[in-house]
Amino acid sequence: MKRISAIDFAIFLGKAFFFLLPLAFITATYFVVDPFKVLGSYEDFYNTSPPHVVLNRGYVSTELYLRHYKKYQYDSFIFGSSRSLAYQTKDWQPYIGKASPFHWDSSGESLFGILGALKLIDRTGGDIKNALLIIDPLLLKQDSEDERRIAVHHPQVSGWPWLKFQWKFFRGYFERGFCIRYWDLKLFKTERPYMYEMVFSQNYFFSDPVTNDYSSAKNEEAIEANPKKYYSNRKRFGRVAHTGGGGENEAVLKDKQVEMLHDIRSIFLKKKTQYKIVISPLFDQKKINRKDLKILQNVFGERTIHDFSGSNELTRNIRNYRDSGHYRPHVARHIMKSVYEKD
Repeated sequence: MKRISAIDFAIFLGKAFFFLLPLAFITATYFVVDPFKVLGSYEDFYNTSPPHVVLNRGYVSTELYLRHYKKYQYDSFIFGSSRSLAYQTKDWQPYIGKASPFHWDSSGESLFGILGALKLIDRTGGDIKNALLIIDPLLLKQDSEDERRIAVHHPQVSGWPWLKFQWKFFRGYFERGFCIRYWDLKLFKTERPYMYEMVFSQNYFFSDPVTNDYSSAKNEEAIEANPKKYYSNRKRFGRVAHTGGGGENEAVLKDKQVEMLHDIRSIFLKKKTQYKIVISPLFDQKKINRKDLKILQNVFGERTIHDFSGSNELTRNIRNYRDSGHYRPHVARHIMKSVYEKD
């Protein structure tokens, strides 16, 4: 067997070094720029001009809560997916009186995530005087952690080990050429066709670092400027039928979800929470399944469940939506007025 000489070994190390140097450099950039903002501590997660990376909203919500709950003594919470973003705490405040509200949303939220957030509030000794849950069949269907980078929950909510959570984002930096897309966008400020949706955004986002209210004025401005053009955009509205009578959703509540619902109610009882549950008016105009509705009413009480699903005055008007998945703030204000003034 031929022995490797010191010179040959040195040459091998030199080649390996030059081969690994680009990879080491790219890896180092992840820790320097923190593209997903999960490594450092941020007072304001949204203080950068577009284009920028779409962040994990559940992580942002949890970090802001943990940073500020002692100072602001949060005691009232809005929970939900991105559909809950139409509900602003400033619009909710008149209905809950002297309270310190916080909007705890998460992309692709689930019962798993809402229960995890409530348990975290309980662990930190927080009060929950008021709660507004914005739900829909998709939220009710998910009964475990959503492991997509955009939706995976903060370890304090999910119970994941911190390293497992961080590995999800570190790996995501290299998946599907994300780092190449990121630096292309960062350096040249131009969105190209190969930069897929829900990763980068050219929008200006407005986020309140105290209440965690989050919105984009760009959509409202575009609607006001030219509603006909805005609502003719098939990219926003062409994927989901808007028929005037979407039938009924399939039943999604199984034993595991029902157990979670009871756990949520137990925390509300423990905290003596005044809670309202809104079933969102979705663009597809499908009614929540009657069996699921009955389960919700049995667990929480009929007076707390406010069903705006199906074909109605809200869902029949396309101009109540900013896209096929989300309704506009004036709809949320109408719903809150209806829910609270009824009582």
